[in-house]
Amino acid sequence: MSIQRQSQLGYSFPELALVIVVLGLLVIAATTVIRDTQKVTDSVEAQALFQRADNALSGFIYANGRLPCPAAAGGAGVENCSLTNGVLPYQTLGRAAQLRNQEGLEFRYAVFAKTGATTLDAQLNKKLDRIQPFYTTAAPLSSASQNLANASDMDLCRALSNGWDATANSTYAHTTDGTTLHHIAYVLADPGAIDADQDGNLFDGYNVAGVKFGLPNRGISANYDDQVHAVYFDEIWEWMSCSGILSAVVHAHPNAKSTTAIYRQALVDYKVQLELAVEFAEAGRATAAAQLLQASAGLATAASLIPAGTATTLLIPPVGPYVTGPVAVGLAVAAVAVNVLGVTAATLGLSYLEVNLIPLTKKMVSLIDTVSPILTTLDASVETNVKAADQAGIYER
Repeated sequence: MSIQRQSQLGYSFPELALVIVVLGLLVIAATTVIRDTQKVTDSVEAQALFQRADNALSGFIYANGRLPCPAAAGGAGVENCSLTNGVLPYQTLGRAAQLRNQEGLEFRYAVFAKTGATTLDAQLNKKLDRIQPFYTTAAPLSSASQNLANASDMDLCRALSNGWDATANSTYAHTTDGTTLHHIAYVLADPGAIDADQDGNLFDGYNVAGVKFGLPNRGISANYDDQVHAVYFDEIWEWMSCSGILSAVVHAHPNAKSTTAIYRQALVDYKVQLELAVEFAEAGRATAAAQLLQASAGLATAASLIPAGTATTLLIPPVGPYVTGPVAVGLAVAAVAVNVLGVTAATLGLSYLEVNLIPLTKKMVSLIDTVSPILTTLDASVETNVKAADQAGIYER
């Protein structure tokens, strides 16, 4: 009877306490699982929104050759280029609504915008003519930076390069861990669900205001529930294929222009040397003429390669139509002949000069007179094409 009465009394106090402890642990475990699951869900949702924003920004870059300026928070989503940080300009990007997180809160957006001299400018939100390649111009021969007078997508590549090379400066968009500063092309920040650090601002840590943001890989904690998405200069550089296209814009085509100018001037100088040699020879000064022709031949050792190379160039389309094959080949042959005969001239008399070398030298001068105007025209044409290619957007994506 006593045993039956004891069983009817239920759990003892120690047993009840143990049950409560177990239930408490289960509740804590369940809460943790729910919270962690929610964090994962929020993170996945944020990444999806970041990707949508990246797609819209990429499309804007392709269409405009720059990044958009931020819009004012709580406004109509139209870019305001007096701002370097604000919210995503959804109207300017052609989106129907503002980018918001699961709590309906706007994302912050900032863009790198470092001012500087034209070729050093790194305002990614402005389309400027930053690429000004060096090439040689004729009459007089000189090399200088040339303003192509057209802003294209490739000028954004130069801005990206300038931003990458810029000295660390907290004035411009950057991420930081509190010690190291990293410049970024643009950044988006999700404020999370609550004011985790309880500072009166939904954004936590370094994301509160301005162009400073926390590191993208900072984990969510008790006092931080923001998510940061940073895009760096090299990322945009790669998908714009800046490396391959810039080599043509800044080097290949301008170098072709420099080559035509240098060829032209080399032929002009070579012609002067030949004319002086002929004048001395015709004046009957055999010894002096022979020495001068020998000196000219020394020049021809190197210079003959120039008309020979010019002749080859003139035979290759689209230059070929400017000059006939015989003239171009004759230029190369005459260059070699003057070189060979000039070397032997120092040991020969005036009669040999008059009968052989002087007529050949005059022929060389005549050939140079034929080719020089062609090179002048070609030089001007290449320069026109360098600028026209940039104006036509050939180098744009």
